[in-house]
Amino acid sequence: IATLPVLTRLVSPEDFGAWALSNAYGVVAGGFATLGLHTAYERNFFEYSQPRARAELLYSVVVFSTLGLGVCGLATWSFREPVAVWLMGDARYQQVLVVCFFGNGVTMVKDYFLTYLRSDEQAGPFSTYTIADRVMTGALQLALVAWAGMGVMGMVAGQLLASALVLAVIVVRFRRPVPWALARAPLVDSLKLSLPILPRLVMVSVGSNIDKYLVG
Repeated sequence: IATLPVLTRLVSPEDFGAWALSNAYGVVAGGFATLGLHTAYERNFFEYSQPRARAELLYSVVVFSTLGLGVCGLATWSFREPVAVWLMGDARYQQVLVVCFFGNGVTMVKDYFLTYLRSDEQAGPFSTYTIADRVMTGALQLALVAWAGMGVMGMVAGQLLASALVLAVIVVRFRRPVPWALARAPLVDSLKLSLPILPRLVMVSVGSNIDKYLVG
């Protein structure tokens, strides 16, 4: 509500469409790259009651998802021009596509930590980080679009920077109460849950975003 009256006067409808389609691509490709682990992680959280086991589950899933997003990000970078032409009909949006994908990727990684806080009934930190992310995203988008004149690139860069800053703070905050730990077993258990439902998750994601592509 606060940012749209400004952004809609500085960013063209065509650029808004490119931003929407880039977000849709980031959600669908990111969900595939993480193999649907977010759903499995939230369900498996309550299967582990010990702090050490929950830390192993969290960091194992985060590392695996980060690697998957990195591989998908490299593929997106390598084929950014043909993907932008196919998705948006214009190669000039290829940088928007790449930055938007990484912004969505950082958000997905951050959501693992937010899910931990929510599931652990830590409402205060969860609300603080969620609100901070929304406020910082709006403020950075306004600054980059209205002040720096970056146009639609300012919108995707603002989203990426805000999510990255909040994620960095969360990771530092988690160091003491949730010490770093990795284990193969919780990751395998999560994949056993996520892989069978991955096609459904991808189709749901495509179905909820296909309208943006159909309207052009």
